[in-house]
Amino acid sequence: MSKRFTDTALWEEQWFHDLPPKYKLFWYFIKDRCDVAGVWSVNQAFADFLIGEEIDMGEALKLLSRQVKEIAPGKWLIIKFIAFQYGRLSENCAPHKAVFALIEKHGIKGNASLALGYKTRQEEEEEEEEDNDKEQDKTKTLLTFPTNGTPKLWHLTEKQVSEWNELYPGVDVLAECRKALAWVKSNRKKTARGMKRFLNGWMGRTNDSQRSNNNQRDNGPKYKKFEG
Repeated sequence: MSKRFTDTALWEEQWFHDLPPKYKLFWYFIKDRCDVAGVWSVNQAFADFLIGEEIDMGEALKLLSRQVKEIAPGKWLIIKFIAFQYGRLSENCAPHKAVFALIEKHGIKGNASLALGYKTRQEEEEEEEEDNDKEQDKTKTLLTFPTNGTPKLWHLTEKQVSEWNELYPGVDVLAECRKALAWVKSNRKKTARGMKRFLNGWMGRTNDSQRSNNNQRDNGPKYKKFEG
């Protein structure tokens, strides 16, 4: 017999208080009868038989709209079921393999945050890239770098150059960025996600190199003026 975690705080939730008695029982029914990915194959006759009352499926979807989503005819997904039962899934964990297989089977992989209850790494990266694009749109673009992956371009803005000018006062930031652009085009493209880190490292190395050259000049041999 399979066992599952249960939420003992459910009895304190207002949405659960508001459910008619038969729908409270129905909620427990679908939580127990869904598969390991949180998907219940609708069987109204069986639900009515065990609960002892007729359940209106349309009404149930309305009452449980924040807890359940119909993902296909006859298929209901319990939102955040996976996160509650397993935490963050891992493909290296043998018991999780069956869950991944069902996510693929039910076609909910494309909306992983709904099924898993948390954002995947890919979704987090895409969201961060969108935020970066929005931030970059707010300031003037000075240079555009080709990148690997999505998006295909990364824009160096006036705001970013200004920030690096403050951090590296001895460096001609824009000139160094032009050198970095030439290097990227001739050698290896970076991802848009990694461009800021790449350029920041470039500025740091340039700054250290200039400081080292200045120290060598300052500590060079001193000659006394010959007086005849």
